[in-house]
Amino acid sequence: MRRSRIILVLLLLLSLLVLVNSYTYGENRAIYIGDLIKLEIANTNLSKEDIRDSFKDFEIESLEKLDSGYQVGIRSFEAGEKVVNLGDKELKIQVASTLDEVNRKDIFEGDLEPKEAEKMLPLYKLLVVMVAIIALLSFLRLRKIFGKRNRKELSIYSQFRTKVEELSLKDENYFVFLTLAFKDYLEQTFNCKIVGKTSSEIIAEINYIPQLDDYLNQIKEWLNFADICKYRGKEVSLEKKEKKRDELVRIVDLIEASKEGVNYV
Repeated sequence: MRRSRIILVLLLLLSLLVLVNSYTYGENRAIYIGDLIKLEIANTNLSKEDIRDSFKDFEIESLEKLDSGYQVGIRSFEAGEKVVNLGDKELKIQVASTLDEVNRKDIFEGDLEPKEAEKMLPLYKLLVVMVAIIALLSFLRLRKIFGKRNRKELSIYSQFRTKVEELSLKDENYFVFLTLAFKDYLEQTFNCKIVGKTSSEIIAEINYIPQLDDYLNQIKEWLNFADICKYRGKEVSLEKKEKKRDELVRIVDLIEASKEGVNYV
């Protein structure tokens, strides 16, 4: 859950950067010869003829009346600064030419060599990063789903062994998870309800299961030791943890052996 929140925050930050980058790119974009320029004029005192006269140095593509004024679409095919007077306001439009950006005075010579592709804009790089993160998140989610599905297809005993082997001996809650794995095994194997019960309640519950008669004392001793570690904070070495884990596995192995040929409901 925490990892998903971190990734979600990262995606939101990247989205914000994309929006900021898009805005900046649009604001810094130069106006070139032939570009369509759309302007909104918030002045209802001007007539269409006044506006056409103000933009006489441009080619007017469209001119629409709005509630707040006018919207005009214009183009220019001459480079340089254009000054437009709109009533008591003055508008300056700088029209650039792509040829102005080429700094050379000699004769242009043809070049048949293909040009290198232009570098990607930061906007596209951010989009690529976002897609990669989403793909990674989807992959981790699918792997988790299929991992759970594969675990469900395992036998009850195999599920128990898998849970035990995945536990780290250095985990401070090692005996909590180890006991839970054992409880799950007993519940699923003998169709009884013991998860959430104390050790004494567990012994009382499984006391009526004939297949466990020979192992009740071993199970009781093991659960008592686990309780001391869980509730009294007893320090246990890694070697001792490993020994108690192997002891629990042996108990389960004996139970499995006793079940051969026995169908318990």
